[in-house]
Amino acid sequence: MPARPAHDAHDAFGMNTHLGYQNPENTNRFTEETVDLLLELGVGKVRQKLYCDENRSLNAARSGLSRLMAAGVKVCAPTLIDDDATSLEVARTRMDLFLDELERNPDTYDLRLIEAFPGLNEPNGGKKATAAWAQQTRWAQQAIYEQTRARHAFDHVAVQGPPLNRRGGRGAQGVGGRNPGAGQQPQAAAGLSREERRAQRVAGRLTPEERQERRAAGRGRLTREERQAQRAAGRLTPEERQAQRAERQQNRRGGPAPGQAGPVRGFEAVLSSDAAEVGDISHWVDRADMHIYPGDQDTFNGGPPQAFVEAVRGMYLAGRPVSVTESGWSNCSPDDPDGQAYTGGGKSCPESVTAKYAPKAPLNALLLGHQAIYAYVMLENQPPYADAGHNLRSSKFGYIRTPGLEPSTWERKAQFHAMRRFLALFADPGPAFQPAGLPLGIAADCPDLQSMLFQRRTGQHLLALWRTVDLYACDPKTNAGSYLQIPPAKVTVTVDGDRPLELFQPSFKDGSVGTWKTASLTLDVGDELLVLAIG
Repeated sequence: MPARPAHDAHDAFGMNTHLGYQNPENTNRFTEETVDLLLELGVGKVRQKLYCDENRSLNAARSGLSRLMAAGVKVCAPTLIDDDATSLEVARTRMDLFLDELERNPDTYDLRLIEAFPGLNEPNGGKKATAAWAQQTRWAQQAIYEQTRARHAFDHVAVQGPPLNRRGGRGAQGVGGRNPGAGQQPQAAAGLSREERRAQRVAGRLTPEERQERRAAGRGRLTREERQAQRAAGRLTPEERQAQRAERQQNRRGGPAPGQAGPVRGFEAVLSSDAAEVGDISHWVDRADMHIYPGDQDTFNGGPPQAFVEAVRGMYLAGRPVSVTESGWSNCSPDDPDGQAYTGGGKSCPESVTAKYAPKAPLNALLLGHQAIYAYVMLENQPPYADAGHNLRSSKFGYIRTPGLEPSTWERKAQFHAMRRFLALFADPGPAFQPAGLPLGIAADCPDLQSMLFQRRTGQHLLALWRTVDLYACDPKTNAGSYLQIPPAKVTVTVDGDRPLELFQPSFKDGSVGTWKTASLTLDVGDELLVLAIG
């Protein structure tokens, strides 16, 4: 069986950090405590917004990233926001300021550890809707790519595309067929007159001939008729929607294996329509970027990633590798702190289940050929919450519970410890090396077993065994939930002669849970990841 370097599994996991968000009055206040926890977790990558203006988060980002980079942590660094892309020239100017911030502060930033610059974050959704979101997305992407490639100090940095919001909201379809941004004007660039803004918009438009040429080359936006036909093709009949719901209920206990096509879901039509609005940007992209929130399901059962890739293919006609820069579960089930107060509206997932899902996520990403998956998010938002619905739920993503502003009140959640153990198991930093495979056999009495083999530089192999299965079912309207029981499957691992074997269950247990010296071992593989160390 072929093996991968053990550190590949470690490197496939990253964390969204939001340094400076916790306390608006003094955003540098909790940076040290947050970085301490990140280093305790053992994470090798973070996704942290960069700042280039004197604002409330600049000092927090600088001090936090300085410590993390000193420990060798790589950074996926979002830069431009919607307001930075009111024209191509404005976007270029703003991107240069971010690059200047990095280059002019060598005591703060280690440029070798800047790994990626993503495009605009979910530009097709949210409250700040504009009719020009697609054009702004293109301007931002072009500016990020061209300004980055113009500086040799950033030749190693991957430019990622814009992660779209699966619910849409700004494109031709939007949520429920609505376009909240319809009729609104693009946000004005600060300090420009009306005439200057109009001139910018005119300068950014293509002639009819240029649009036709780009469409012929597969690089421009579709015509109105083409978009209407695309949306019509993506709509489901009432009978199809009913069959879709029935199929999901049938698949609830198992779900498709990673990469296997599941039932068609409405988000695909929304994403496809919004991607068509943007058009092909693959010439300004090294990697595609996606956000996947599974709700109550295992990492990729809540919308197989291939469905996301297919839905946004219109932006990446040349094909690009994928990085999942946001993924996670909201811990506001009735069994979680504050969960009894949640009034519903979106799916929740208990911490005890999240601790089983989380260690499988980077392995599922590797299995699909993705570059990494970044957990959302390190810290919960602290109370008080604006409401007991959406605001409460969105505040409960996190690996650290924050019942108060003081770090002394913070608590490490079950998934924090699960990923701490996982990352410690697979951490093996050092120069690149070619791992050796291992003759072994795996016999399982279940169809959904997944496995990957890794090797450390010491020569020890790590065999990961897991099942991509759903463990919880939540009614989003009432927040009532039930735990789904997964009977353990018998899995027999056979190696080439008697070898020392050591078993780990990182979701809930520190250290090994059993040792043997044998050529064959039968294990019960249920709802948790198992890692078998083979000497």
